[in-house]
Amino acid sequence: MRIEDIWWKRLSNPVNLIESVVDILLDNRSVVVVFDDDLPWRETFMEAISEEVEVYSSEMRTKHHSLADHQDPGDFLLKHYCSAEVQREYWPPDSKAGFLANRPQVSLNKSYVFVDLKGDSSKWVSFIKEYTSYFEEGVPHGLFVLFTTDRKFLESGKKKGEDDESASPPIQFLDYTEFIHDYDTYLLCMTLLSQKKLSMLQQQYLSEIVVALSGNNVALAGALADSGEVLAEHTQQVTDQVLRELNLSQKALHLDIGQALWQAQLKILFPILEKFRQNFISVYKKEVDALFYAPHPSLKFDCETSEELEIGQLYLLFVNTRILPFHDYDLLHSARLARNHLAHLEALPYQELKSLFTISIKGKD
Repeated sequence: MRIEDIWWKRLSNPVNLIESVVDILLDNRSVVVVFDDDLPWRETFMEAISEEVEVYSSEMRTKHHSLADHQDPGDFLLKHYCSAEVQREYWPPDSKAGFLANRPQVSLNKSYVFVDLKGDSSKWVSFIKEYTSYFEEGVPHGLFVLFTTDRKFLESGKKKGEDDESASPPIQFLDYTEFIHDYDTYLLCMTLLSQKKLSMLQQQYLSEIVVALSGNNVALAGALADSGEVLAEHTQQVTDQVLRELNLSQKALHLDIGQALWQAQLKILFPILEKFRQNFISVYKKEVDALFYAPHPSLKFDCETSEELEIGQLYLLFVNTRILPFHDYDLLHSARLARNHLAHLEALPYQELKSLFTISIKGKD
């Protein structure tokens, strides 16, 4: 399955957005989807909406348009939804919206019109409201799905209470960011990575790298996650390749690679090291207590009980002894080095990190 299909057809929040758009259209109202930066795989989004509404309204046609904000809605719709003969019937300065609404033979009146708009949405919102005003409540007519980054109507609509369903506004505004969150990008990554032969920790680690690098760019996140484990092994090379393929610059990255790796390792590795610390103290409770509570201990730590000892402090307790089996001493040494890397904002090489995913105390035979 394509990455864009997983996003728009399998993940719950993107699917909820599609269903909300469809519900509004089936309620005989137009809809404006407002997004901040980029709408991922918008063609797939539009197609998914079209597929849904066509099940319930097969008599309606669906057309997709990508337009600049200077395009006059009336002129555009006259040209694309009327025959030359009907266009000749229009007489300026009559209302184009009224002209289109009052001619049943015009295909616009039986169409879902998808408009991917770059820039100011004022003209289109005004046109849609005027066009809809020529129809009685409940009478079928042409419906619009407008995609825009123009937030002013979204914000003013909330101030005026236009989201109140009892008001039955001709246009419903949907805020993309109220449906889609950072966690949805993480779920996309986990879904893609679950198809590869990776442990759960590897999937989580790679997902954290991707989210840290891509920020809100879902398409970038999907492409990075789809590269699999090689992203962790050769992060710079894979990231550069994906950016080239998507025609993006380094500025598209939310964090630089060093920061992203460290942030991902902190989230994944720190809990592992804490569990290791607790297990170590539990398994070697007798030995730890003997050294920590000795009448004249050679080392003093700023904690009152042995359970509070950090990994570095445990290492100092045992570094000059032969008490531990070599395997567990080596694990304690590795855990200390990893903890020091994280504390100094440094990321570990992937192979070292991966070995710590399965770190486990053996104890004495």
